Amino acid sequence: VIMQDNNFVATTRIKSPRLWLNKIKKKDKTYRSEKILMPEERAKDLLILGLRLSSGFNLNMIELQTGIDKFSAINKDQLTILKNEDFLSQDQDCIKATPKGKLVLNKIIHQLVN
Repeated sequence: VIMQDNNFVATTRIKSPRLWLNKIKKKDKTYRSEKILMPEERAKDLLILGLRLSSGFNLNMIELQTGIDKFSAINKDQLTILKNEDFLSQDQDCIKATPKGKLVLNKIIHQLVN
């Protein structure tokens, strides 16, 4: 994700090292495509990346970076279930995966954003 004209833009990288290096030499962009993220998409992106941090993720970042309510971006019922089952912990607005949750983090993220 890059910032462009006050928008968050998702990019798809070039996989070929040779092609990537040629783009660098030509001072051309080093990604194949780009897509402006809607606020809901950016919120999901923040959650996906933030939960992978050992320090956890502050839910207020959703509102700060997207302007949408933090609980419109995540499934609040699933958040409660995942906390009750000791997959996530929450300290005020910061959520993080527990050791048990880190083992199934992709599944947790899927449940929170769908």
